[in-house]
Amino acid sequence: MYWPNIKDMIERGEADLAFLDLDCAICGDQMEIEPSGRKNDASNLGHAAHILPCGHIIGLSCLHEAWNYASENFIDILCPDCKTNVDYSACGHTCYGMPVPPSMDKLDSLPPLITDGGKIADYCRSCLINDMLARCNISLMTDHQVPKDVKDVKDVHIGISIKSQGEAFYSRPVDGPLEDIKMTKDMKKAIRAIKRLSDAQGSIWGGAMLGDSKIKIHHFGTPVLAENTFIDWVDYMFTHCREEVLGLTEWQLKDKFCGVRGLDRGRMAGRVGWLWLCGDQ
Repeated sequence: MYWPNIKDMIERGEADLAFLDLDCAICGDQMEIEPSGRKNDASNLGHAAHILPCGHIIGLSCLHEAWNYASENFIDILCPDCKTNVDYSACGHTCYGMPVPPSMDKLDSLPPLITDGGKIADYCRSCLINDMLARCNISLMTDHQVPKDVKDVKDVHIGISIKSQGEAFYSRPVDGPLEDIKMTKDMKKAIRAIKRLSDAQGSIWGGAMLGDSKIKIHHFGTPVLAENTFIDWVDYMFTHCREEVLGLTEWQLKDKFCGVRGLDRGRMAGRVGWLWLCGDQ
């Protein structure tokens, strides 16, 4: 199946988009115009008809199986029909193309085919977001406008989150509550530039447009909320970061707690000691 031929037939009225009978070139089964899945589909991806950048149409689950096999056996990832290379040049992952348009008004929504000068994006969506996270993190770590009260611990507890199309991605493991930090002017400027770079990929195959994504700066890891007491912190550390505190004395734990919170141990000694004793009751 070749998309330009199918599209031409639809536009001439020789085929009805709503009743297309498209058989997969790999398994011979009929493909779906919209992803809905098949009960007997082991990969649970559905057998949606996907148009590759070369124009050939293959069922999504068959593409997944074929390219998994190619990847596991170190074989070039090619179109099963014309053998065109269809991977992302920078990250090496597979471009699965785009679903057959579900309606007439979407017929011209696809990027140009490779034979017509079309291109595949450098990065898949996941790698593009990870690259975006890394760029944002670098900007954050070199940002002189980061609030003074978090500057001393920013290399440990400060990070970025990106929310795109209902998914959340984080630059650090989320081991505790997240506390939002006000976005600085430098970070806003850096994020706008990064979004422009990502949106430039929207007109090519596999390009991910992230212009509508939400980016925030957070405290990560150890809870840093104001109501967090020394005992709460000790409980948290022994539960989630045991190796960091195992074997420390009471005073070493207090030093570590005050360092994380940016507190003066001398001012906190009486209160912390009282909390420690209360925690043993």
